Amino acid sequence: MNIKKELENSLPTNLKFTEKEKASIRYQVQRLSYTAKFKFKSVILAVFFITIASFFVLSMTLPNLIEENALNDRIIGNTTHSSGETFESFFHRKMKEMHQDEENFTYSLVHTEMNAVHKDDMIAVFKERNSHSEEKIYIAYIEKEGSQWEWKRTRGAEWDSPVKWSSMDKIPYIYSGAIRDNSIVEVYAGDEKAIIIDIVNDKRFWYVISPVKDVQVKMVKKDGTEEVIKSLNFEE
Repeated sequence: MNIKKELENSLPTNLKFTEKEKASIRYQVQRLSYTAKFKFKSVILAVFFITIASFFVLSMTLPNLIEENALNDRIIGNTTHSSGETFESFFHRKMKEMHQDEENFTYSLVHTEMNAVHKDDMIAVFKERNSHSEEKIYIAYIEKEGSQWEWKRTRGAEWDSPVKWSSMDKIPYIYSGAIRDNSIVEVYAGDEKAIIIDIVNDKRFWYVISPVKDVQVKMVKKDGTEEVIKSLNFEE
């Protein structure tokens, strides 16, 4: 667009001006043309710098936004969508369902081991008590099938019971028991060494995941002596 020519062409042709007036008009036209061009270039430069600045800000913040959205998707997926409910939510819901008619029932989850045998499975050790019984301790094997947790098997023990240990009769073979003897330092089911959990005071609980069914269970004491323990087939 030629602003100078448009301004000159817009003047009436039938008017007569002196040379001085014509020179003044030309000066004003040139000044207006220069001002318009300067403003136009200034606008273009301003738009250019704003675009560059916006691109720079976007390049700095976009990766963080993408990472934040991905994290939110993982959290949502882990709790409500693609992966179903969390293990903790499932465990507490199932405990309330299984004991909803019991009076003065209490329980506490004392130990968990995720991916114990394979991916997406869980070992849960928990205590429970109601108004009609002594405190018991249990071990449960729980697997995730698809997006849902499934409670597979449970074994339990009492602190002062003559029953020293019990085992699950299906794969995975999990041996477990309660002990109150502080002289016991190790427990083995076959060649597998037990995980021993301190519960409270002298109360402890142990378990072993074994690939073999019907193995010998032995306890090792501080003085190095070993004692083979027979099961009395306590089951829940």
